[in-house]
Amino acid sequence: MKPWAVLLILAVAIVLQTTVLNFFSFASAHPDLILTLTIIVALLYGSRAGISVGLLGGLAIDVLTGRYIGLFALTRALTGAAVGYAERRVYKENLVAPLVAGFGGGVLAETLYFIGYRLLGGNAFFGPSLVRIILPAGVLSSLLTPFLYRQVINLGIVGKLMANSNTQI
Repeated sequence: MKPWAVLLILAVAIVLQTTVLNFFSFASAHPDLILTLTIIVALLYGSRAGISVGLLGGLAIDVLTGRYIGLFALTRALTGAAVGYAERRVYKENLVAPLVAGFGGGVLAETLYFIGYRLLGGNAFFGPSLVRIILPAGVLSSLLTPFLYRQVINLGIVGKLMANSNTQI
């Protein structure tokens, strides 16, 4: 996928996440398109691309929302690295992979955010955060990731990627 295409999709995701999607929630978790895009890019292109998208998208959200500048970027980049590690080990057309990666990535990202929040002096407890934010975020990500992953496959991006294994972000 071309870098400009990823940046365009990332820009749309940032706009949607900071505007419209703030009105939707499951428990206390909101849909996280930056995380979803990071997971998809990491599954398709590997850790380096996942880190890049997570860092860039996360930093944009940090700047736009004004919460702990860098924490969202760091947690999304680390999640992109973790999910991207599995890139060569999964069959890309299998929809179970993005489902599992979506849940695992959502739980990992929110757990890392919780840890960072606590280290920066935030006042929250793990038990309630696990039930109200971390697990619902995993569920939302697991529902969103396969749907958007399928859309990327339908656009033919995966086929082009596999035909040209040197394609990078």
